[in-house]
Amino acid sequence: PIWMDEVECLGNETRLDQCAFRDWGVHDCGHSEDVGVDCSQEPVVPVEGQLRLSGGSKGRLDIYHDGQWGTVCASGFDEADARVACRQLGYCCGVSLGAGSGAPVGTGPVWPGDVDCIGYEQRLDQCPGIAWGNTSCSRSQDVAIDCLDGATCLSRGVHMYSPGDTGLKIYVSGISSVQPQAAPRSTDSMFVLSCSSGCSNSTTAFLAVDCNLPSHGSPNGTRTAAVELQPAGSLGLWHLELDTSSLMLGTYFRLCVDADGSDPAMSVGDTGLEVYVQALGLHTSVVLAAPLQDVELNCTQGCNLNSSVFEVFLSVAAEGCGVQLDEAQPPPVKRTHVGIPNLADSKDDLWSFVLDVSGIEAGAHATLCEDFDSASGTKRPGPAAGRKVYVSGAVVTTTHTIRRQPFQDVTVECTVGCDTTSWGFLATNCEEPLVGRTSPGAYLVGKTPNFVLDIDATSLEAGVRYKLCTDLDGPQERRLKA
Repeated sequence: PIWMDEVECLGNETRLDQCAFRDWGVHDCGHSEDVGVDCSQEPVVPVEGQLRLSGGSKGRLDIYHDGQWGTVCASGFDEADARVACRQLGYCCGVSLGAGSGAPVGTGPVWPGDVDCIGYEQRLDQCPGIAWGNTSCSRSQDVAIDCLDGATCLSRGVHMYSPGDTGLKIYVSGISSVQPQAAPRSTDSMFVLSCSSGCSNSTTAFLAVDCNLPSHGSPNGTRTAAVELQPAGSLGLWHLELDTSSLMLGTYFRLCVDADGSDPAMSVGDTGLEVYVQALGLHTSVVLAAPLQDVELNCTQGCNLNSSVFEVFLSVAAEGCGVQLDEAQPPPVKRTHVGIPNLADSKDDLWSFVLDVSGIEAGAHATLCEDFDSASGTKRPGPAAGRKVYVSGAVVTTTHTIRRQPFQDVTVECTVGCDTTSWGFLATNCEEPLVGRTSPGAYLVGKTPNFVLDIDATSLEAGVRYKLCTDLDGPQERRLKA
């Protein structure tokens, strides 16, 4: 009969029937395929640190050292040690069977004692703690192990793999934020960095499209010079003053840092933070939640309305200018469509764009976003310079003058967003009210679109023109909106 078929040996077995095969007598061979072997060659000489098992994938563990085979002491030999030994023998994982497992008695010295592998070593003789021949173990303490294949390791939940280098590197930055995150070109742009650790007076930082760009020889407009950080007076805050006047407009730049400056011990790293170099400046501070809203901008460097490919839009999304336009989204929407240039009202450096703001929720503060090379280019949209635009529901007030007295009625026509939970007050600055420059707040009284605001003007200064401020969802939200 043909007894064995598809025999697969690892090479460390001491008997052929210890190798994997289909089963006794199970085959699809003919006698023309009977195998032959030649055993006349010189036996392979073991190498230092080589391992073998007394019985296939399971048995007493032997190790070759100083020209002879010996056994391994079971004292302190744990699962991590067995895992390394089985990995060296070509298996995925393994477990220690300890001493007295029924394996044949070994011969030769009991070589290593006090083996203390971490578990990721590739060879047993790489593990710390090995004391060659320096052991008090007896022959009865020879260790045995059971080496397992991958499927068995997974089914038993036995650890199989060891740490390996992916070839990738991750930079650990102590800088958690940079303000502002967008700025116009300037010879003295000032930034404030928040750095919890790793920053000192020796730390240098710069802006670049890629932190790997060299300080000399980089393409024009792609990076600034590196400048040392200066303490900002508060713990963990640092000033960084950069010359951004030559940087490319409408571009995001990475904030790059070298924790020890010119010292070569540490290299330049990417903080993971970005700064946008703005092309446009925003003049308009308020628009209505309605169509055909004019937004005025200025651009004094590198652009003109006739030749530049610009797109502008308003965004109230958490992701800012990175939000995509969703045509299917019902109001309220996260952003407007792209504005249309109003050439008739644009002149010199002052430009006018017409936006449909009817889909934006009244009461929101919107960011004006610019796309320097439009949707067909490679640059991402970024925020224009200036404060955010408040989307107001108040269309008009018929009250233009009040007395410095209590109970002064201010009439407001508000078509969207207003109700009797909305809050209003007078102030010179709606977002940062100043004592003596703001009135107490009051709820709107009435119903859409006609409301009355009862103002106590006794704390206001006579002879000053004040802004009418509203918080459409009430004072409890503490969001003061112009």
